[in-house]
Amino acid sequence: MSFDPFGTDLTELEQCIIDTHERNPDITPKGIADSCDCSESYVRQTLNEHRPNWDNDGGFGVF
Repeated sequence: MSFDPFGTDLTELEQCIIDTHERNPDITPKGIADSCDCSESYVRQTLNEHRPNWDNDGGFGVF
């Protein structure tokens, strides 16, 4: 597990999702899922839980 500066401990997979999203703000949830070897739905769930505003910038909620 990694330490999240926002106050929660993340699993390695959750950290991969968050890190990938933060390093590549234009990447789609599918791209994150492919990069982290998980499902797109888990990417969305993780981002919704740990970065609730992840798709407010014109985001990719419809992909």
